[in-house]
Amino acid sequence: MKMLNLPTGHAAQYRRWAEALFALLTPKPLDADDQVVTTTLSTQEIRSRWNDLAEANAFLRNIVEERQANPTNDLISAMLQARDNDGHRIEPGAVVRHALSLIAAGFDTTATLIAHVVLLLSRNPDQLAALEADFSLTGNAIEEGLRRRGSTTTLFRITTEDVVVRDQPIARGSMICLLLPGANLDAEVFPDPDKFDIRRANANRHLGLGRGRHACVGQPLVRIEAPIGCASSMSACPACASTSVNRWNMCRASAYPTSRASARKWELPVQAASARPLDNAG
Repeated sequence: MKMLNLPTGHAAQYRRWAEALFALLTPKPLDADDQVVTTTLSTQEIRSRWNDLAEANAFLRNIVEERQANPTNDLISAMLQARDNDGHRIEPGAVVRHALSLIAAGFDTTATLIAHVVLLLSRNPDQLAALEADFSLTGNAIEEGLRRRGSTTTLFRITTEDVVVRDQPIARGSMICLLLPGANLDAEVFPDPDKFDIRRANANRHLGLGRGRHACVGQPLVRIEAPIGCASSMSACPACASTSVNRWNMCRASAYPTSRASARKWELPVQAASARPLDNAG
């Protein structure tokens, strides 16, 4: 929240708003009989989630209005003051939406990433053993986790000119859905791409956090938080192992894959051994 310079005493509200946003992005399974993508939530819960987002919108709108009048050294003020080459600014309403997206991303995606890495380590005992033997590999394990199962799977873009990609013509103005896991499993870039390898030399070439001007603004924070969280989890639960693959029940979402277990309780079905002190975490 420091990037946005938001009051720290509202952490529970920020978390609730993030959960509301992701809940409303999660449709029912596509193998349903009617093939219509609709939410699994009850009418009452849908109303409650939208009320949460309305509350978030009102709160952030007040913050934006305050920063318009009294800018500070934060991202909200920077967005309000930014101008493109033609002098156009970002509308305050868009700044509110960007701020809400950043709140949601800051609370949810890193936690989901850590859960995914724990799951991948559980399913690959040789990689788990390698990490336990050398915690300095934690950073690269996170990069490999982002490659194999990042927190964001799709991006939507509109082409600004006619292009041809792998002999496939795409007309200007087309809406394109980019599947990031497809790029992250490109065998021309990542040899043996299906393998989860925490020693992979080029693991950080993944697109899990975007690239260039479309890179995730929170990626420096992710690369600090996630290794610490993963190392701490492995230290507290050194014999971590999934007890049932079936319990890891993935929810289909428009952009952010998560599990029903982590979405509700932020926990994995694991077998825990006695805790040990954390050392040499990197």
